[in-house]
This record gives sequence, structure tokens and C-alpha cells, in this order.
Amino acid sequence: MDIRRLRYFLQVAEFGSLNATAEQVNLSQPSLSRQIRLLEEELGVSLFTRRRDGMVLSRDGLELRTRIMGPLRQLEMVLDEIKSHSSQIGGTVVLGMPSSAIDALASPLARRARAFPNMAVHIVEGSAGQMLKSLERGEIDIALLNAPPSDAKWRCATEELFVEELVLAGPANSGLSADRPVSVAELAQLPLVLPSPPNHPPPIRELVDILSGLTGGNCNFPLYADSFQLTKSYVEAGIGYSIFPYSAVLHEQEKGVLAYAPVSGHRLARHMVLGTYPGGQYPRALERVKEMIKAEIVELAEAHPSHVQLLF
Repeated sequence: MDIRRLRYFLQVAEFGSLNATAEQVNLSQPSLSRQIRLLEEELGVSLFTRRRDGMVLSRDGLELRTRIMGPLRQLEMVLDEIKSHSSQIGGTVVLGMPSSAIDALASPLARRARAFPNMAVHIVEGSAGQMLKSLERGEIDIALLNAPPSDAKWRCATEELFVEELVLAGPANSGLSADRPVSVAELAQLPLVLPSPPNHPPPIRELVDILSGLTGGNCNFPLYADSFQLTKSYVEAGIGYSIFPYSAVLHEQEKGVLAYAPVSGHRLARHMVLGTYPGGQYPRALERVKEMIKAEIVELAEAHPSHVQLLF
């Protein structure tokens, strides 16, 4: 089996077009078409349905993509690592990160990675559920995740990272202040914009239960928003308030577009872990990315010790 054909197959599946993929991989369209045809002949199945508007995966194509993405990614990492033995640390590490951590960690990590010219860090933004599935399939190498419930059975390896305070965020003119905590009883009277119930992380689920008890089930949730950026835009527009990780509102607070306040009466915090693909052995590039993540979190905790607590 030619590994290049498998790579071409995945790229055609991604772009949905032979022409677009041919430009990407620097092949002629007939040559690429031949490579896909040879792969189909070798497997004895049709991998795509050819249409006027592009290439659509068949049922067998969907199954092949699901089964090879993780193993092929791991094989490429091993090859990158072997190549890097002769010189510097090299290879590409795919890092999954929740939207709520992008502002605080993405750019600093990218700056650190520039010290290793043969190594690339590809940051993928997504929900915890999406990242966990991608980790378990081997599509990404490492991810920041909410700590699993004690009875959860994850197939990825995890390392403790930190616990971070969650704060109440409101529009700039809301009167919220970091020096004046808001009680849970006051919180129950505010219009809150939260994720829809199936997407509640554990601390939000606990808070909603408390608020429901205080209000007799009449909580004021004017809108649900499952996108972190959408939630922020609603808060900035004065549509409601929301609960964010402390580090996720620092930039907006400094710019004067959001205000925040601690919540008293019930400690709200998120517990973060580092999840890695359960392959057993990781190349040096992956270990270096883990070191960079921890170094950034140490700096965050040292700068804001009352809000971020290290667990390593």
C-alpha cells in the first residue's frame, strides 16, 4: 500500500475536488485522478461518488477515512521524529484547545514554538467533546480538556494541569468590578447567557442547579449560546451576562469592552487536564509542546495566583 495514495485520498476527501487537491499537492489533475483510481482498484471498492460539483465520499470511503486518519497521523509523526534525530527537534504537533483558552494561550505558544524552526504547532479550536473524539481517533495529538468525571472512562492519557476561577462577565457599563464579588442570590436575578443544557460543563451544571433552587426553577436565561465567541458578543452587546474563565476575559476587560466580578457563596472553577493520544510513545516534538504548555500555565498562575492554581 502506497502511503502517498492514502494522503492524497484524505486530501481529496477534505477538499471535495480533484482540481483543488491537485493544486495543493502540486500534481496534475490526471495524475491525481490516477492515484485515486489505483487505490480504489487495490481495495476493490469505490471510495468516491463523482459529481459535477465535486467528489463525495462513498460509504466505504467514509469508513476508510475514519479508520486511517489516526494511524496515518501517528506514522507521519514517527517519520518526522526519525528525520529529526540528525538535527533539531522536528515535526508537526496538532494541539486541540477550547475557545475559552485561545486568547490566553494560543499566541504565547505560537511564539515559543518559533524557537524550533523544524517544529510546527498546529492549533485546532473546538469543543471538549469534539477534541476528545479527535484525540481518541488519533486525529489530534494533544488537547486541553475539562477534567473527566470520576466515573468517566477515557481512552486518552491525561495529566493534571490547573484549576481556574470562573467569574461573572457583563458589558462594560454593567458596573461589575473585580473588587466587588456578586453573590449567588444576586446572580439568580441576572439574565444569563449560557450553553444549552446538553453542553453544560460540570461547574455550569452545578450553578444552574443552585440557581434553579433559589428561583423555584424560574432562572432567567434569555438566550442559549454554544459558541464561546457568540456568548462574548451577546455579553458585549448588553443582552445578558455569562460565566467565563478568568483568563478568558482579561483582554476584553483591559480593552474596556467587558467587565467582570468574582462570584461569592459558591466557588466556580474549571479543572483542566492535558490529554494525549494513547499511542504509548510520543516524539520529542510532542514532549516539547507539553513543556511549552506547562511553562505558559506557570506564567499565568504566577501572574494571577489568586485565580489560577497549578496542579503539577
